[in-house]
Amino acid sequence: VSFFGEGTHLDHISANRIELFKAARRVEKVKAATLNRDLRFLAQILKQAERERYIARSPFDLGKFFLSESRERRKPYVLGWKEQEKLLAVARPRIRMLTILGVETGMRTGEMLHLRWKDIDFLGDLLRVEESKTPSGIRSVPLTALCKSELLRWRNLIGPDFSEWVFPNFSNRRHPLQGGRKAWASTLKKAEIPYFPIYYLRHTFASRLTAAGVSTLTIAQMLGHSS
Repeated sequence: VSFFGEGTHLDHISANRIELFKAARRVEKVKAATLNRDLRFLAQILKQAERERYIARSPFDLGKFFLSESRERRKPYVLGWKEQEKLLAVARPRIRMLTILGVETGMRTGEMLHLRWKDIDFLGDLLRVEESKTPSGIRSVPLTALCKSELLRWRNLIGPDFSEWVFPNFSNRRHPLQGGRKAWASTLKKAEIPYFPIYYLRHTFASRLTAAGVSTLTIAQMLGHSS
């Protein structure tokens, strides 16, 4: 609305004006992903206007306006084995546990933070992801010997009866931990490793499975991908 104006008629939003809108947003240094969200919203408005016969045809049917986001995406960082040793050597217990859980199970950050002790079968060497961003994310993941031993060590450290959460919020044990980005960034800095989001530990997990010859279908299932 701020660009096109409140008094603009729907049939005045032409392909040319959409290109001008894109140019104006790019001058504001808006990322491609953000601009594409704006464009998708605008496309929905104009498609609905077409259905209700306010306009003859949406300009989005006539041209390609969406930007490629691949160039702006940060390439996933894959943690090397020596880097992992350096990271674990300086990491505090919580960051150490999150790191090992990430590279050994491929769980998403949110999945790790919402993990409960009841979701872990130490006898069967299995971990159950019950909370995920997608239905396919609900899955069982095998526990490696390293991951199992570190989880038992972490449980003994915080006390098995302290909270139902594997990563509790120590100020309120009824809730899981939130955030933690500063602690992660600080640990990477101490280990002299370039910053990357903790989420990218999933890519390390997938990369190592690929190098070991595991099929892409199995890797997708272990990561909780829908395809």
